[in-house]
Amino acid sequence: MNDTQKFDLLKMAFEKLLLTGILGMAGAIFGVLMERYKSALKKQEELSKIMIPEIKSMLEDEEGLFNAGVGAIRVLEQQALSQTYDISSNPSHGATTSRTEQP
Repeated sequence: MNDTQKFDLLKMAFEKLLLTGILGMAGAIFGVLMERYKSALKKQEELSKIMIPEIKSMLEDEEGLFNAGVGAIRVLEQQALSQTYDISSNPSHGATTSRTEQP
């Protein structure tokens, strides 16, 4: 084997070693990223176990407040309608007119 062939053989071995090292590092980086991803998913899952029931409870409370508000508006509407009916049937009830007499 001459020097050129030895150099080519050494060059090919070095290239293979370099490629193996790069692939190993890429695999390690990928592994670390996957572990971080799994960790983030686990944290998100734990957080959702806490937050989802709390959000659901808040929505139920808000629904109760909404229904109470709708009921109050209906009562006020009925009162307004009954007063309007009373005023239209009996003009002296409700509104008063004032006259000022001039000398």
